[in-house]
Amino acid sequence: MTIAEVKALGPKQKVGEVRGQVQPDAVTRTVVVNGVDCELKEVVICDSTGQMTLTLWDRFVNAVEGSKSYAFKNVSTRERQRAITLSTGPSSLVEEVADMKVAGASGSRAESTRKVLLSATVKGIEVCIQRRCSACHARQEAFAEKSKLHRCEGCKLKQAASAFVPFCSGKALVATADAEQCGFQLTNSALCNYLRREGLADLLLDSEAIEEHLLESRDLTLTVNEDRYVEAIERGSAEQPLAPQQPEERDSSSEQL
Repeated sequence: MTIAEVKALGPKQKVGEVRGQVQPDAVTRTVVVNGVDCELKEVVICDSTGQMTLTLWDRFVNAVEGSKSYAFKNVSTRERQRAITLSTGPSSLVEEVADMKVAGASGSRAESTRKVLLSATVKGIEVCIQRRCSACHARQEAFAEKSKLHRCEGCKLKQAASAFVPFCSGKALVATADAEQCGFQLTNSALCNYLRREGLADLLLDSEAIEEHLLESRDLTLTVNEDRYVEAIERGSAEQPLAPQQPEERDSSSEQL
């Protein structure tokens, strides 16, 4: 289907496949769904017929890059601010495709979104790690890290321990290069990407080890959005505002497939 055809549908309709080029601007944040922290990224996708907003949930947050084209399969429509949008779900697939010809982005966002690069030192931090079932996404309250098997507290299926994916979240108090102290929310993708890039993926099972590592790291650059969420963590110093992004209509709901 084309984007124009998808926008002509009503809400809660299944879309087998739609292709689009992801625009560079994106909004990342964490929301609570049924008592479980979930990360989402909102992007604008375009094709030759138009553009629309797509919400990528959890494991799809890192599945796309700006200015690249993808096939989005098994997604569903949602209605938001009287406009049809798309959302991924448990059965969705995202596959990169050849570059597409697209219509010019019209800038339909309601408020500007700005991201900033900050050279920062972590002064205080709290990291929480939840294990979640990859089948039903239920949070596990009594997960034994050294066990080989675990019965999900949601769907009750006994599965290999590796089927229960760690999800990180938290908050940090940081001091910037000009000695200003600021508080930010930490996203799962920012923490996981940083630790894997630094060869520290084993720390994803130990919240205190993550806290200690970041407290001891003196030279970090944080990418922070206007909602005070840290979207990326890098080693090295840099401090400059990124280009402002287009306004976006925000969704007050956190409905996920």
